[in-house]
Amino acid sequence: MKKGKILTFKKLRHPEISNIRIFQSSEHASLAAAQFISDIIRHNPTAAITYATGETMIPVYSALAKMVGHGEVDFSKTKAFHLDEYHPCNPDSPHSFARYIRERVFEALGISEENRFLMNGLAKNPKTEASRYNFLLKKEKIDLAILGIGPGSHIGFNEKGTPFDKETHLANLSQETIDRDRIERGQNTPEHAITQGISNILSAKKILLLGYGSKKGSYLGAALTGSITPDIPASALRLVGDKVSVFIDNEAARSLDGVFS
Repeated sequence: MKKGKILTFKKLRHPEISNIRIFQSSEHASLAAAQFISDIIRHNPTAAITYATGETMIPVYSALAKMVGHGEVDFSKTKAFHLDEYHPCNPDSPHSFARYIRERVFEALGISEENRFLMNGLAKNPKTEASRYNFLLKKEKIDLAILGIGPGSHIGFNEKGTPFDKETHLANLSQETIDRDRIERGQNTPEHAITQGISNILSAKKILLLGYGSKKGSYLGAALTGSITPDIPASALRLVGDKVSVFIDNEAARSLDGVFS
């Protein structure tokens, strides 16, 4: 990807979130997300970033790795945190988010060893581990939180009913999330996870939310319309809409047709 490549998009008008961009494809949205992230690093080479995982993020991190390889951006002085981790979960397990972050972010982007901060999915006391990680987040103001959106419009593993003031904690995964992992993805993942809380996410200086396809579009539709309520965790982003950017593709946008002008 050439530095500064222009990717066209349409803007969706929303009463609380000012920067919702619709791209013609998930590929274009991912490239634009990579440009968005790299611009933050160029302006702040020591930025602290929370990285989400999942299939949505793979092309974003791949694009960033190419930019690093071409000398267009330098992540070596940035600090990297991750959003959530299954518990219990071996960090070398195929479905470990720590492994995903190590391979696709830490190593691929050249982040220094001393600036890598992972949750311990094998901690004997996950609540203590959540407190430890929360302390790290309190010490280091997050410049950018990168998010996807999941079943029930969850962000991180903040499931339906999670209070907006909740900090890093051990979450009980919803049956919808468990079914997604075990049936759709064929992963024998556990029923609990350590996750940054909604309060942690909202405290980031900037938030980038990505969602592609009709299913993610339906989750986004629930979050962007109606009540702002813990029953729809991602709706909390509307409370800080001036610092939220949402990048979606045309397929996701179809779920929002007629909702906003």
